[in-house]
Amino acid sequence: MKPNDIILGIDFGDTIESHNNEGEKVENPRAMEVIARCVKQCRATYVISKVNPRQLAGLTKWCLDHDFFHKTNLPIQNMRFCEKRYDKGPIASGLCITHMIDDRPEVMAHMPRSVVKILFNPIVKDVEYWKQDGCIIVYSWTEIENILFGKELVVYES
Repeated sequence: MKPNDIILGIDFGDTIESHNNEGEKVENPRAMEVIARCVKQCRATYVISKVNPRQLAGLTKWCLDHDFFHKTNLPIQNMRFCEKRYDKGPIASGLCITHMIDDRPEVMAHMPRSVVKILFNPIVKDVEYWKQDGCIIVYSWTEIENILFGKELVVYES
């Protein structure tokens, strides 16, 4: 699969941003840089995130404060929100997502089987509980970049 065939879904919380030692929300290193490359080179890139109304206000403020849309060139209309983690699966299906990046194995358990599932720094017990050993586990956006744009893209057939 070539990068321009990829339709990418990306979670926001604990994937694009996370908390630093002071409890402030900060960008995960290289997240915006790699997302900008995805927006430019993939067929489509979406943020698919579970947020409640309070979290949505915080996410919106973070995006504005960190110049997210300008730095990534992600169209604001490519943001999708839902109330439950299991809702991400139908959203991904409707968008024909080929690759999904999320920190939660629970989310991956509800993704279509054909989706390449990339777990970003997941909790090991959650991976075991949700039996998501078919996922690619990464700990940096550089690893994600290598998976998506390396010479050989990883695709699992179900």
